[in-house]
Amino acid sequence: SPSDNNNARIYLVADQSNITEPLNGYFLKLGEGGSLDAIELYRQSGTATFLICRGTDGLIANSFTIRIKVLRNSAGMWSVYADPSGGEDFQLQASGEDTTWESYNYFGISCKYTSSNATKFYFDDIYAGSQIVDVTKPQLTSTEVTGTDQVSLYFSEPISEASASVTGNYMVDQGLGNPIAAGRDVISTSTVRLLFSQPIAEGTVYNITVTNVADLAGNIMETTTLPFAFYTAKPYDVVINEIMADPDPPVGLPNFEYAELYNTSDLPVQLENWVLSIGTTKKVLTNATIAPHSYLILTSDEAAPSLNAYGQVMDFSSFSLSNTGTTLALRNANGAVIHSVTYNDTWYRDNIKKNGGWSLEQIDPTNPCGGANNWRASNSQTGGSPGEINSVNAPNVDQSIPSIEKISITGESMVRVFFSESMDSISLMNPARYLVDQGIGSPNSIVLFPPGYRSVGLAFDGIFNVGTIY
Repeated sequence: SPSDNNNARIYLVADQSNITEPLNGYFLKLGEGGSLDAIELYRQSGTATFLICRGTDGLIANSFTIRIKVLRNSAGMWSVYADPSGGEDFQLQASGEDTTWESYNYFGISCKYTSSNATKFYFDDIYAGSQIVDVTKPQLTSTEVTGTDQVSLYFSEPISEASASVTGNYMVDQGLGNPIAAGRDVISTSTVRLLFSQPIAEGTVYNITVTNVADLAGNIMETTTLPFAFYTAKPYDVVINEIMADPDPPVGLPNFEYAELYNTSDLPVQLENWVLSIGTTKKVLTNATIAPHSYLILTSDEAAPSLNAYGQVMDFSSFSLSNTGTTLALRNANGAVIHSVTYNDTWYRDNIKKNGGWSLEQIDPTNPCGGANNWRASNSQTGGSPGEINSVNAPNVDQSIPSIEKISITGESMVRVFFSESMDSISLMNPARYLVDQGIGSPNSIVLFPPGYRSVGLAFDGIFNVGTIY
């Protein structure tokens, strides 16, 4: 915590480079004795200091992460802003007038600390100079139904509380109209929550038009219309549709790994808190909506600038796919498997392409359980088709009847049945579909094995006898 012996001075302007010597200038002081520590702005003349203004008492009394902005106009009025969360939702902390010193050439930071606190000061994102004027308009990036009568809007940057709360800035078709209440989220200032007077019908696609919402600098967004729907996605509504596991050497695409999702349904699907498992690694999806029959590219944050040109992208701090194969499983926010693929490098069907630069593409996205028979190497001249219809796209209906590959006895009253392909999890859970002779009967419990559902565990009341054929 800050104190008389642990504090920092941030010299905004100084007339010399050695800020430990007598100087003329201005500085922020962070830390003082007692428990009322506040951001303070001082003028320094030689060795004497004079308080110009002081912020909220106790704001920095304990360990803190804070972002501070200081402005001075041509009349000598100083304004100190801060966001105690470390973001950019700046609120005025203090202001005061002082014209003693003009602008000088030096900026610096001086820290006073005890030995035990020597490594507890961190500074980042520092800028000193002419005011940077924000002229970028906020953008509405996605929507989400968060309740039977509630919708959340996600913007590209923090927005003003005043413009966010105007219900007339939001209009929904299908008779839903304007919300009865609107407000900026207390924690996420780039999010607006809307409340409507009537319920949102499940399975109906609505369009919301948003206008006149401004960012913190007063820039007003362009009028934007986006769809939303109250819809719970079913298995295979969203499928894993393309896998670029080995982009090197590149054929024509950027040299980055990616996986592509495709929305096979006629409704927009919200992916908040969905999870993509890559082997044992889990990637949690954030605010994104896939429009009907549209694509989402999943990749690393390093790759995102290069792949943005190919379509909608969601990036992660890292994104790595096994060249030789692994299991990819897509689960919704409740943990239900929506689609899974266990690929390997034989799926390329091409010994040259499997050595790098070419993606694996799904042939028919409406046949999501087709396995190796429904995937092959891309035929695109660039090596893949992220964000667009696959180059190998063609009807490939699953006409093969699943069969039992083997049965293993796993206990004196338990067996595990293995199938030739992925099975429907609901039908697997029906005990009436299983019957063992010799008086054993149907199982009393069933265990599924997601995400592939290619086997099922069955437990029976009776005991299997050694040497008996069932």
